[in-house]
Amino acid sequence: MRILLIVCLLLFTKFGFTQKDQNTILSKQTINTFIEEKIRETDAVFHWNYADDLMLWSAAMHSDSLFSIGYQPVGFQNINASMHQIDMEASLWQSTRDNLMNQILQLTKAKYGSRYSSSYLMPFGKKQNLPYLNIRILD
Repeated sequence: MRILLIVCLLLFTKFGFTQKDQNTILSKQTINTFIEEKIRETDAVFHWNYADDLMLWSAAMHSDSLFSIGYQPVGFQNINASMHQIDMEASLWQSTRDNLMNQILQLTKAKYGSRYSSSYLMPFGKKQNLPYLNIRILD
């Protein structure tokens, strides 16, 4: 079964699965200033999609390094309109989640060996009521 692994692979390319120079991490003040300016600019809620890769990675490194990554089976449309109707116990959703988790674990193992367990990378487990995973982003 195919899933949207491209999103996952892009996230790992952006966050932690490329070599980052520890000197390039943005300061908390720089991040906060950016957020405040965007809120003033837009007069709306801040969305992280306004930020570039370095900003996102830096924010993760300053925090608990957890990101929530949403997913859906290939071909599924209008997730926002039907979120309340999703049966996370359905085999299609379970296999999509499990395939995504396996890809994350395989990519991590390829880079770091067995140093990180699945419970470390996904500290809240896989039982969710909504289609997302909380993933720890490394270095």
